[in-house]
Amino acid sequence: MNLFTTIEQMLDRGEEPDRHAEQLWQQFGRTYAVLIMDSSGFTRITKEYGILPFLSRLVQMRRLAIPVLEQCRAVAYKFAADNVYGYFESPTDALEAAFGIRDALATAGVTLPDGTPFTICSGIGYGKVLYSETLEGCFGDEMNLASKLGEDIAEADEILLTQACYDALPEAQQQQFFPITTEVSRTDITYYTSAADLG
Repeated sequence: MNLFTTIEQMLDRGEEPDRHAEQLWQQFGRTYAVLIMDSSGFTRITKEYGILPFLSRLVQMRRLAIPVLEQCRAVAYKFAADNVYGYFESPTDALEAAFGIRDALATAGVTLPDGTPFTICSGIGYGKVLYSETLEGCFGDEMNLASKLGEDIAEADEILLTQACYDALPEAQQQQFFPITTEVSRTDITYYTSAADLG
């Protein structure tokens, strides 16, 4: 039984799922590194050239991403619109996948109709999440932060890490990243970007 079915059954019985939080976290809680990638330039390109040219690039990106996600030991992954979602046991695997997909796109030379490279933006979080073994995926603070980083804050080709993800990396990998503090929903957060991303 998946997370949403369980919650639905609780509601049908007139029970408040929050009162069963411990049970739900025990049953569906996982400690995952969550990788969220978003394409860059979607609005601009679809406005100028229509949706089909962009969809063809998404198909190319998915074909390139799948073997990288599998080689990097993704527990699960999915695609939704122009996003990639990958779940991993370790932040190192998620980071390897982010760099791997970015490099695969560059090596393949995937370009947009105007000749500019097709690029992605990435956010990676790490921690306890609720996982539903259906298309819904993961839910929790680190999922939310990774989504914010990958979809709203990261620039083209940039890979951003949450504080928890950074803290869980080996020291050698930590040294490749630098902290940045910004305000998100009226709260200051610190995230990390690589030296290469700082340019």
